[in-house]
This record gives sequence, structure tokens and C-alpha cells, in this order.
Amino acid sequence: MESALEMARELEAQAVLGWCVGTLGEILVDLGEYEEAEQRLDEALSLALSVGDRVTQVWWIGVLGKLSTKRGDYSAAKRHYVEALAIARDVGDRRSEGQWIGGLGTVASRTGDVAHADQLLREALQFAVEVGDPRLITDWQRVLSDVSVQRRDLDGAVAHLNEALVVERTLEGDHALVLDACMALLIELGDYQGAGELLAIADRETIDSELARPKWEQERYENAVAAYRAQRDDGAATPQPEMLSVGRADAVDLAIEHLVRYSNAI
Repeated sequence: MESALEMARELEAQAVLGWCVGTLGEILVDLGEYEEAEQRLDEALSLALSVGDRVTQVWWIGVLGKLSTKRGDYSAAKRHYVEALAIARDVGDRRSEGQWIGGLGTVASRTGDVAHADQLLREALQFAVEVGDPRLITDWQRVLSDVSVQRRDLDGAVAHLNEALVVERTLEGDHALVLDACMALLIELGDYQGAGELLAIADRETIDSELARPKWEQERYENAVAAYRAQRDDGAATPQPEMLSVGRADAVDLAIEHLVRYSNAI
């Protein structure tokens, strides 16, 4: 990436340079390097503005919203998402429109406006299905599950998370966030044995992954761990990752297995 940046600077290829800088910024957001990410994204946005590339402009504004969401700065996140959404609609960028509607839904879910969050996230989910983006489908189903928990609709939470897991099992890469969500939901359902198994796997996923949890999901994870350890009435320790002979794909299947008996009761 750095060599591509240097080449683009030498050639004074502003559009290519902006995309390389912004992509690096987006990677840094995922890694939790927020200060450097913000600098890169601001530079990428300036470059997009300089060449009049509104489609790229809307993306970097939205990623700045994602950065603010992960930091827990929801007022800044909402400001970025609203701006990005307006431009996306103006230029007819359906993928960005759906993604930043989902961003606004996530912000609403974190600021207590759960009814609006539910509405926005369902709309974002429709966009994700329309454009065929499985990662966004799992993201919005996962956040809808959390919204359902906030509304004390545990049946709805199970249904949304099951949908997320079914798609998640087809994807490569990191499953930590959806496993975190399943662990937290099992605790809400009083299934501490199942939660303990997923806690061990989620711990391993976190160790293996370089990706940073968003602030609210990190807090939920820590709260779930604390609840698990406080409520284990037999004093048993959390199962250790080496005790569980499951791989990443099998971990998602295990989560589905734990939830299926609750979904059958819906």
C-alpha cells in the first residue's frame, strides 16, 4: 500500500492517490488506529473534492462516520452519515445509501432511539439484500438482534441473530462480532453453559484477529463476560479455547446449534 501511495504521489494521479490514502484509512479504522485513520480519511476526502469525484467523496464521509461510531462519538457519526446519505441519494449510489442508512440505525440504537433504529436497520437490510452484500446482511441482522434485546423482544433477537449466523457461516474471515452477540444473547436467555463455550471461542477469535471491536460492542462483550462469571453458580471456570476442538466455521455452527432450540420455541 505504501509503495502504491508513493507511486501515485510521484505521478500526481490525484484520483488514484485519494483512493489509496482512503483505503489505508479504512484499514486503520478496522485496526482501531483512529487518529491516523482520521488523518488519512481527511486527506482522501480533500483529494476526492479536488477532482470532483462525488461517489468517492460520499464513501470517505461515510467511513468517517464509521470511525466516529467505533469511537463512541455518536453526534459526529450522525453528522457524517447524514451528509454522506444526502450525497449518495443525489448521485444515485444505492450501495452507499443503504450502508449509511444502516450507520444511522446503529447510532440510533446506541442513543436510545430503538424504534427509529429498528426502522432504519430494516431499511438498510433491504438495501443489503438488493445489492447482494452478505457481510452487510450479517451486520444489520446482528444490530437488529441487539435492538430487539433492548426492547426485551428476545424471540425477535434470536430470529435476527439466527439469520445473521446462517449467512455468516458462508463467509471467510473473522467471526468474533457475531459470536460476541450470540454469547451475550445466550446470557440474556439464561444459557450460561452455551455462553461459556462461545466465550472461549470468542476469546480465541479476538486473539487471532487484529480487528478492533467498536466501543459499544466491546462494552457489550465485557458486560457479557462479567455477567457470565458472576452468574456461574457452580464456580466453574470459563472453558479454555484449547478444550474446544472447533475451527472458525465450526464455531458459527456451534452458535447456531445453541440458538436453534430457542428459535424452535418462537
